Amino acid sequence: MNTDQKLNKLDDFLHTISTETTTGLGGEAGYYVFSYDPKDEMKVRSWTTREIEALRQAHRPVVEFDLYKIMTTLLADKHPRKKYEELETRHGSMTRVVNAANSVLHIGLPMDLMLDYIVEHIPKEDAIILLTGVGKCYPLLRSHKILNDLHDRLAQGIVLMMFPGKYEDGYLYLFGEVKDGNNYRAKPI
Repeated sequence: MNTDQKLNKLDDFLHTISTETTTGLGGEAGYYVFSYDPKDEMKVRSWTTREIEALRQAHRPVVEFDLYKIMTTLLADKHPRKKYEELETRHGSMTRVVNAANSVLHIGLPMDLMLDYIVEHIPKEDAIILLTGVGKCYPLLRSHKILNDLHDRLAQGIVLMMFPGKYEDGYLYLFGEVKDGNNYRAKPI
């Protein structure tokens, strides 16, 4: 199935889904991954903008969280961008920058700033929560960590990650190549 066909299927899904039909057995939020060919990134971004507007006009509560924008804003709040650039230049390794960013953001810890931001900005009513900007975050942020850790904090709603790559057998493959990690809870769309 090509990206256009998948987007049509996703459109139908988003306009017919309800929180009553997506919550899990334990009453947790419904988690979904929409994977697409990374070369269609700009098409998917444009579609997402139009779809959010269409959902709002249909009185469906929806909120988009661009993970890249959140990450860069939170990192800049802690240290100027130049500091991260100097770290990479000084050590010649992106690994140091990744470790520093994860440390600054407290990724995977109880006070994870990314998750705190998302949870604090979710509307009170059940909403469709779109997670975008996944590819732009690589290698600083791993999408499976966000999904797995968000599951522990979010008990209601619908979470949909727009994922540039493949989602097969519970594994996310960013850009179709980088094995990002396992997420057995999310359902593919």
